[in-house]
Parts: sequence; C-alpha cells; structure tokens
Amino acid sequence: MYGKVSYKRQFLFGLLFVVIILLIVEVVARTHEWIYPNCDMVNSEALKTVDIFYQRQMCLEHQQLLYNDFDGYQLNEPNVHKSTININSHGFRGSEFSLIKEALSYRIFMVGASTTFGSGATSDDTTIPSLLQKKFEERRPDLKVEVINAGVSAANSNTENKLIFDKIIEYDPDLLILYDGWADAWHRNEILSKIDPSHTDVSITGSKKNLGIIDFFQHEFKIYRTPVVIYKNFFWDKGTHYRGTIETQDFTQITAKIAANWKQNKLKICKFGQDENIKIAIILQPILGTGNKPYHKGEQVIVPKSQFDLETVYVLNALAKPLAELQDNCDVEVDMRNVFDNVSEPIYFDKGHMSNYGNNIVADRIFESIVTVVSNDVAQH
Repeated sequence: MYGKVSYKRQFLFGLLFVVIILLIVEVVARTHEWIYPNCDMVNSEALKTVDIFYQRQMCLEHQQLLYNDFDGYQLNEPNVHKSTININSHGFRGSEFSLIKEALSYRIFMVGASTTFGSGATSDDTTIPSLLQKKFEERRPDLKVEVINAGVSAANSNTENKLIFDKIIEYDPDLLILYDGWADAWHRNEILSKIDPSHTDVSITGSKKNLGIIDFFQHEFKIYRTPVVIYKNFFWDKGTHYRGTIETQDFTQITAKIAANWKQNKLKICKFGQDENIKIAIILQPILGTGNKPYHKGEQVIVPKSQFDLETVYVLNALAKPLAELQDNCDVEVDMRNVFDNVSEPIYFDKGHMSNYGNNIVADRIFESIVTVVSNDVAQH
C-alpha cells in the first residue's frame, strides 16, 4: 500500500513540477515579448515621440488582430475594441456608422492594405482616412464628407476589387479611393501564382506548412504565448518568409505581369465607377526607396538593401506607367511615390509603414487631389 501511494505522489509531484516549469517559462516568454516585441515600430526613430509602453501596446494589438475569410478577400473581424485599435460592426477600422447613408452626406471609402488600415498609427484618429476626414471638416465643412477606413492588412489590387464588388458597394459610396501598390509589389509571387498557373508561389509554399500550431496559439488559444514567442524569436525570418523571387523567370517579365494585372484591376474599378456614377481616385503609394526622400539616420538603417526589397521597390516604381495610362478612365490619378522628397524628418519605421506625421502628409496630398472632384460632384447632386 505504501509503495502504491508513493508512486501516486511521485506522479503528482512530477506533474506539479512540470506545470510550475511551464508557468515559469510562460512568464519569461511574456516578459520577453513585452520588453522585446518582434515589431519594427518599437524603438523606431519615426515613433520616438510615442511612449515606449504605448508602442509595445500598439505592436501587440496589431499582431493579435483576426480576419474573416470571404470569397477572394479578407475583412477585419468585427466588433473588436482595444486600447489603440477599434473595429466596428462592419469590419472596418473606426467608429460605427450606418449602412444607410445620411441625406446630403458624401460617403468616401478608402481602400488599401495595412498602410491604409493604419499600422503604426497611434489611434483610429491618426490613420490616413481619419486624417483626411478631419481635413474636410476643417477646410470644407460645407461638403458634409464621411470617410470610411476600408484598409485590410495585406490586401492587394485583386482582393480590393473583390471587397469593393462584394461588400463596399452595399454602402452606397460616392467616391472610392484606392491607395496601394506596395502589397502588389511585396506579394508579387502570390499574385503571379493566381494569374499565371505556370508560376509557383515559392514565397509562401514553404512558409505556411508548419504554421498551423502557431496560428492556433496566436489566435485561438491566446492564454499560452510560449510557442508563439519562441517561434517569432528563433525561427521566423521575415526576409526568408517572403523571399524566392527570380528563380525560373526573367524578372522583367514578372514585373510586366504584375503591372498589367494591377492596371487591369484599376480599369475594372474605374469603368464600374463610370457605370454606377461613383468617382474613383487611384493613388500610387510611397514606400521606403521610392522618390528622393533624404533619409533620417533611423531610415538609413532599414533602407532597402536585399534583393527582395530592391525588387519590391522596382515593381512598385513600374506601376507608375500604367497609372498614367488610366487618365482617360478614372477621375483622379495621383503618383505619390515622391511625396516625402522634401521631408528630412523620420517617416518610416519599416519598409513602408509610417508614423502619424507621414500619414498626415499623405492625407493632405490626397485632400488636395480630390477636393475639387468632391465639390463638383456634390454640386451636381
């Protein structure tokens, strides 16, 4: 009898010991994640005026966002309310709004990826769409403009079109602003694999095989962070995660295909706008490496150097030609690659995401580009 009890006690003590070790490791992992989050925005020169604890909170809340998958596009999980980010019941960042547009209201949807959504913005109010809203309220309050942030992380011209046709059209928009370019250039392999069956998406085929368990702990079983922290700090390399570009095809052909696909998507939207009496503004966005911005010391460290990053800049620059060719079909076309040419202050904290200061400059340029179109459109109604 004594021996049997002893074995049970040994088992229980052993189990308790394992649990205690796991708890200690979890505490260490969470402490490490808080102090050294795997996030470019933390300790960056572009966000140096933001409290370091608030930077960490921004980073963690961005990483914890969830997305709902639809046919051909993703949308932010609705009804999410965090200290730095709010997603309304429609799946868009910002405050609630009515499906039915108010009388005499002019509704603008700004569509794009994480730069539109506001990765790096300190609040919902400092994203590009929100800052654009403020500029209309301050400079043209007579127009009664409503700007809605329809940015979704990693969205490209293919998924943006699906989002517009399948969902945004239900909200009776008067103007659509498509602010993009970076995602098409960055995720070029993923796009090529969809438009060209002969192309193998080497950038993602090897990166998603073993991420199921990590995704589970990241989004489903959130109380246990140890596996996520270990993976992100010791096994995840963002460079190799998206690398694998020119292996079997000439890069000029790849660039031409991406540019043609981007132009075709914009033409579809612009022709749709003509048929439905919706104004369309196409904005080619800036990223680190486009234009002639004088780099701040923090930006000099992260300026594109790898083959993948240099190719990304090359592809985005190649979209300028099809943008110019859209003039007869779209209402507004703006090349903003050089919008920071005279800005010496730090803007970027990574290859394309910006500080509030950068968002404000972009919002100001967009306002100047569309205000006449909006004013004339309101007058005609």
